Amino acid sequence: MKPIFYICLIVVCSVFSRNSTAQVTFLNENNVTGAFAPSGDIFTYLNGALALEAPRLSGKSTFYAGSLWMGGIDDMGQLRFAGQTYRNSILGSYDFSFGPVASNYNTPSYQSRYNRVWKITQQDINTHLSLWNTPNYTVPSVIAEWPANGNTANGEAAQLAPYEDLNNNNLYEPALGEYPKIRGTMAIYLIYNDDSNAANDKLKIEIHTLAYAFDYTDETAIGNTIFLHNRIFNRSANNYQNFYIGMWADFDIGYGFDDYIGCDTLTNTFFAFNADNDDNGSGVGVYGNNPPAQSCTFLSTPMQRFVYYENTNANTGNPTTATEYYQYLKGRWRDNTPFTLGGNAYGGSTPTNYVFSGNPASTTQWTQNTANLVPNDMRGLGATQAFTLNANQNICLDLAFTYSRDTSLNNLQNAALMITRASAIRNFYNSQNYLCPQIITKSKEQINKIPYQIYPNPVKTNLYIQFANQDQAVSFQIIDLLGKVILQNPMNGMEANAQVQINVSTLEQGVYFIKITTQKNETFVSKFIKE
Repeated sequence: MKPIFYICLIVVCSVFSRNSTAQVTFLNENNVTGAFAPSGDIFTYLNGALALEAPRLSGKSTFYAGSLWMGGIDDMGQLRFAGQTYRNSILGSYDFSFGPVASNYNTPSYQSRYNRVWKITQQDINTHLSLWNTPNYTVPSVIAEWPANGNTANGEAAQLAPYEDLNNNNLYEPALGEYPKIRGTMAIYLIYNDDSNAANDKLKIEIHTLAYAFDYTDETAIGNTIFLHNRIFNRSANNYQNFYIGMWADFDIGYGFDDYIGCDTLTNTFFAFNADNDDNGSGVGVYGNNPPAQSCTFLSTPMQRFVYYENTNANTGNPTTATEYYQYLKGRWRDNTPFTLGGNAYGGSTPTNYVFSGNPASTTQWTQNTANLVPNDMRGLGATQAFTLNANQNICLDLAFTYSRDTSLNNLQNAALMITRASAIRNFYNSQNYLCPQIITKSKEQINKIPYQIYPNPVKTNLYIQFANQDQAVSFQIIDLLGKVILQNPMNGMEANAQVQINVSTLEQGVYFIKITTQKNETFVSKFIKE
């Protein structure tokens, strides 16, 4: 953990936030406690408030800061970006402020209504439902103040936080038995935007985040998970092309300078864990022996890339401009070179969308350990593929943050437990039938630009490459996660719609990449899984 000056032990504490004095509120329903502030601060250390305390009341944390990042190209070809890192640091960058997109952000009524989050439990709702029609009942503030309808006279959207509209008149009327609609048994609702900042590259985006958890206090995956349901509204007149959304995380597994990070492509998860079996750095809140792992899992839409950067000013370090932030969302370093397989993912020959994608316990797959990298304080970013976000369109992104520790297991075994829990969380989420459609990341035109299809995927014996045109492919390479070329072959003289069969039965189980080069010297890389 980075230096901590004091620990806030009460449920709400005052902290500094741009344009206001914000409040940190804690989601504390199960074995972990997450800190949230009105302006989009997700699991962020703010003046002593532990970002993601795990276990609850332990004084230890697995996070230092987190935020959504997003960016795209507007109708005039200009890059627009919104995201943040550290609100409580002069070295930080922050674009979000509390409240919905509006005409005037400085009125007393706007400030007093939206400079907060809304914490509510399912029991609050159930009590309201059982009493609302009884004599002398007063609707409690937790129900009455739900931000369901915006002030349209101030340019706010008429419909904001979800509620049960029993009479279908588009007005929230809790006195008539209407109530907030949430997930889980406890939830915190945030509304924030990037429009009220002074930047000239703002998106005019409004974000609604529902953080929720379930009342499980046993050592299960659900009992150690906080979920985020994010809905992103484009309130601008721009249609954004090549739009990406990412979840940025500065993990600190106790002491923040002895960690490794990585990803698991099968569960759409990125994570951090202690590099050795003793978290023993300076500061308060170290875990000691058998330290935990912490993960972030993409639930509603696949994680199409995972990248990282170091806490330095090098090409592999901290972004400082909107272009550099956007480069990371695209899977490129600050100097616009691609992330590559092997080593520290910089300067290689084979581009990759997933860094350190090997099993943490493996001695042969690509991890920070096998690459002989020094543990440090690094930041990770999981992101979607590019898509189009049209004016007045909204999309959603569901995520899960899971803490994994069995004190009888070492650091690598807890990392393995983390992958097991990520799979369990995905299964649980899929069983809930939540409404959050997958983001469509490729148009038909984009798909048609890819000159081949590979199948089946996953594959056991024979992998097939189906080409659309006879002048497309001239060679292929199959590459493992360490960047080693396992198979390669020329493919000259292809007939139209020709098919190539590749026997991959001798490959070990795992994730591989196939790199195909065309006669135009274009390179395409696809991922496949060997069962």
